Amino acid sequence: MALTIGIDIGTTSTIGILVDSEGSVLVLADQPTELFCERPGWAEEDPEQWWRNTCTVIGALLRRSGRAGGEIAAVGVTGMLPATVLLDAEGRLLRRSIQQSDGRTGREVEELAAEVDASAFVQRTGNGINQQLVAAKLRWLEKHEPRVFRRIATVFGSYDYINWRLTGQKALERNWVLEAGFVDGRSGRISPQLVALGHIEPEVLPPIRTSHEVIGKVTQAAAEATGLAAGTPVVAGCADHVASAFVAGIRHEGDLLIKFGGAGDILLATDRPRPDPRLFLDYHIVPSLFMPNGCMACSGALLNWVARTFAAAESDAAAAAGETPHQRLDRLAAKLPPGAEGLILLPYFLGEKTPIQDPYARGTLVGLGLHHTVVSRGWWKLAEAA
Repeated sequence: MALTIGIDIGTTSTIGILVDSEGSVLVLADQPTELFCERPGWAEEDPEQWWRNTCTVIGALLRRSGRAGGEIAAVGVTGMLPATVLLDAEGRLLRRSIQQSDGRTGREVEELAAEVDASAFVQRTGNGINQQLVAAKLRWLEKHEPRVFRRIATVFGSYDYINWRLTGQKALERNWVLEAGFVDGRSGRISPQLVALGHIEPEVLPPIRTSHEVIGKVTQAAAEATGLAAGTPVVAGCADHVASAFVAGIRHEGDLLIKFGGAGDILLATDRPRPDPRLFLDYHIVPSLFMPNGCMACSGALLNWVARTFAAAESDAAAAAGETPHQRLDRLAAKLPPGAEGLILLPYFLGEKTPIQDPYARGTLVGLGLHHTVVSRGWWKLAEAA
């Protein structure tokens, strides 16, 4: 029975899964990922950490399952998009990735909106003029990190980077190019005019590949790093939210999914593109379908921030009880009545995407009163005893 490995390069963790040809899950493994938010609206990650995590996760999958690398028939990688990863001419990373949830490009988005017809852009690309566009991120780099910008030789995404580390082959899975704003929807090809909006040449973008297409085979160096066998086929992979929608059963026109991850998504399968500036547009894995979708920049990432900021002191206690901090908070929250005593958290911690498309939006706590406190360890113990 054929075995395959899937890797997801997520915002908060790298996750691996080993499945057989019947779709049965044999084992899971994961490693945490650090999200760098060093300035308001910024969101960056280290692609080298993605690669280290990938190597660790694959090794764990093989070890826990008792399988050898040579038993793996193929590997597929998914990830968030359109994270922006930059290499120089020697294949070296130029900087940390700029994440899809990054909101630093407000001025660059305004510049783009002043240069092009917004309605025509939406109809041509399927996506609006917003902070998601890679052209806006490239313009920011040109202004603020010109030495980095001048050395750019390759631009691609999170799972494209891992695919390259596995195979030595550079390719762009087609959803990255679509959400990046570089594809002419009428032809399905990269448009030099759209690429020029990012002040780069088309040559820095690798060729487009579809999700199921084999882009290369595991190199000897990658085999030694991961435990896979050299020569194992690697497919182009897919956007994580599109893949998760497919696995959740979104396979026919009209099917809809609401999902919660590092970001929050609502995804609808349609039989035609349906461009709308309030939404993002992706290709479905099913060849005849598209997937317009809405995305909130912070959901799981914000939950982690809340746990880290307000419940850091509880980590040791949670570990002693065999819980994660999130499980502990869930259990304590269940003791409170619905409504959180009128406290509302607006989750615009990285600006906001659909349908607002406002990189300047910021998170807000509404309904605070003097009865609210930063919870102490003693309060937690009282709550648990209640």
